[in-house]
Amino acid sequence: MDWISVLKDSLFGIIFIVAFTICLHAQQYSTNNIMLFLWASPTAYFYLLYLVMYVGKNNKKGSNGFFNNSILGSLLTLSVLFLSIYLAKHNYSNMSILLITGLMTLFFTILYFMFEVYNKSIFI
Repeated sequence: MDWISVLKDSLFGIIFIVAFTICLHAQQYSTNNIMLFLWASPTAYFYLLYLVMYVGKNNKKGSNGFFNNSILGSLLTLSVLFLSIYLAKHNYSNMSILLITGLMTLFFTILYFMFEVYNKSIFI
């Protein structure tokens, strides 16, 4: 295993997460919005795509698995996001929105591992 590459890629990921966390806790709302956009936009996707395509073994099966799991994860994230928006529009409390979306996320995560979806070709 090439530890230099692992450390370099880990460092990039840590910098991204630390920058997001710092800006999220800052009192500047415009900075928060920019970081939330960068987190949810394809910038995070392209960083992971870079890891899979150029740092990894660069095989077709690995990239297809990445695409399958990315699509599924994005669809589930969108469903949780739309549920959160729906609950907020209907004046649910912040705690109930957090609990409902957290339970939904936990439920989907358990199903994902229970049925070994990570080994299946769903979309590609």
